[in-house]
Amino acid sequence: MTDLLVRAVELSNPLLLWYFGFLNLFYGVLFGLSVFETWKHWVLSSRLHATERLPDEAFPPVSVIVPAYNEEPVIVTAVEALLDLDYPRHQVVAVNDASTDGTLETLKERFDLYQVPPAFPAVLDTAPVRDYYRSRTDPNLLVIDKMEGEHAGKAGAMNVGLNACRYPYCVTVDADTVVEPTALRRMARAFLLSEKRVVGTGGSIRVANGVRFDRGTPVDASVPNDLLAGLQVPEYFRAFLFGRLGWNRLGGNLLISGAFGLYEKQMLVESGGFKEDSITEDLELTVSMHRHMRESGESYDLPFVPDPVAWTQVPDSVSVLGNQRERWHRGLLASVFRHLRMFGNPRYGLAGLVAFPYYVLGEMMAPVLEVVGIGVIAAGLWLDVLSVDYALLFFGLAYGYQMLLTVASVVLEQLTFRVYQDVRQYLKLILLAVIEPFGYRQLTTWWRLKAFGTFLRDVGGWGEMVRTGFEETAGGE
Repeated sequence: MTDLLVRAVELSNPLLLWYFGFLNLFYGVLFGLSVFETWKHWVLSSRLHATERLPDEAFPPVSVIVPAYNEEPVIVTAVEALLDLDYPRHQVVAVNDASTDGTLETLKERFDLYQVPPAFPAVLDTAPVRDYYRSRTDPNLLVIDKMEGEHAGKAGAMNVGLNACRYPYCVTVDADTVVEPTALRRMARAFLLSEKRVVGTGGSIRVANGVRFDRGTPVDASVPNDLLAGLQVPEYFRAFLFGRLGWNRLGGNLLISGAFGLYEKQMLVESGGFKEDSITEDLELTVSMHRHMRESGESYDLPFVPDPVAWTQVPDSVSVLGNQRERWHRGLLASVFRHLRMFGNPRYGLAGLVAFPYYVLGEMMAPVLEVVGIGVIAAGLWLDVLSVDYALLFFGLAYGYQMLLTVASVVLEQLTFRVYQDVRQYLKLILLAVIEPFGYRQLTTWWRLKAFGTFLRDVGGWGEMVRTGFEETAGGE
């Protein structure tokens, strides 16, 4: 038995080292590309002010869809910020997704809603709707109340809102997300400046916990004092500035965050809307759009624009965060198997040849291979067939390199967009980036591993996100 275990360690160990070594090499390529992309967007945003020089007539009208399920503490702040966006023509469609709290009543009171009949053709089959409301204080707000007891997930609410969109472009925004006033103008830049057909684009997401807002503008951006929420700040930097910017040069992103994304409405309709059987509808939609456009043979783009910023509340409890990360990974598994024909398929361009294989090998399988690697190293040390230096090399590849990339992402953000102005906040971010691989990384790995079991058992469910409300200045009351 011991000989068999030794043989297994000897065979698997070099394969694991090659895996993490190649993955880190690819990370390095992504980071290099992201530096170039960040610099390009920063120059365009900070020096050229390209979108500010354009007349209002150049910007396409946009409908903003906000699904809301039990969002009473945050819904008013989010809707106010969206109505106050510095954008020529836009409407806000808030969908009360059969909430059991006071979400609808809060909207009625704040915006003086009155009931109206639907005045648009339905392009998608959706769950039944109880009532439609307009606002006496703001004509650009439409509130839709889904039938009580019909809460079936965010995708269904998004499709209800999509039916009501009167403009050719749609923005998806989570109810726990505050969009900065100029973000939509910056987001539209991708549609205005590209030579290709842009079917969708995403913006940066920042952590809102601990940040004070004045009608959507952060007036005191600080890193959360809560350790769990704080650790997610550099994690978000790594995901958006490092990961998604790099993919702009490699065939486009396979994920536009549902918390803040801008889409061509016609493309959403052609793709069948948001998939109601998916628990990560944003990932599923983005992959579906890539597949649809490649199969139609039309040139297109799905870029990421870093400077439009939206602020979202992140979980500050272990149980809620665990449910979120398990659900994200379970959704990744579902989308991968649904679109497995894209894997390595040249018909789908770089999305099929590079992006999809990365999501399978570098994201979906990463927690499995990480745990296997730790087990192999532990067994090798116990059997005295691996040296301590060899183990340190493995952990350096598995954890140390990613820590360096996280720190580099923080530095890159501070050199360009500088969301956090105080040097103490910057140093705090560096510290959090350094300690993230020790404890927090292992927790997220465990939650992602659990997703394999729930996926195989076909266990559904979204889990709950507890809202605490945004902190407003006196001017934002």
